[in-house]
Amino acid sequence: MNITYTNTLTPEEYNALHQAAGWNKCKPERIRMALARSDFLTVARAGKEAVGMARVMHDGLQALVMDVIVKPEYQGQGIGKAMMWGLMAYLKDLARDGGIKVNLMTAPDKVGFYEQFGFTKRPTDALGPGMTILVKEEKTI
Repeated sequence: MNITYTNTLTPEEYNALHQAAGWNKCKPERIRMALARSDFLTVARAGKEAVGMARVMHDGLQALVMDVIVKPEYQGQGIGKAMMWGLMAYLKDLARDGGIKVNLMTAPDKVGFYEQFGFTKRPTDALGPGMTILVKEEKTI
């Protein structure tokens, strides 16, 4: 299987990847906004089909790695690693002028995947606990 990497993604492709990961479907206008505000986007394609994606947002001091997804039927082929190596090269370029703190959230069974790129499992004494909140229109969980 020949995998190519691009930096474009449609809202429909975004939703297909999110749903393949078991995540919620999003409104197209919100996806367009999120992609436009992404500083880095890589999309793995098998032919024309988007089979993986990863993106980064940053403010110059900190960065957030988001939406690292590979469709289940394409996992184990090095696609996620290839996307992450490209993403890490982008982050290393950002760090040239003094470093950048990079954050991400992951499922417990994916921790080892990110450790191979130098990410540290949290909480640790040095970094403190990682925290998150999902804010919804009807209530906060």
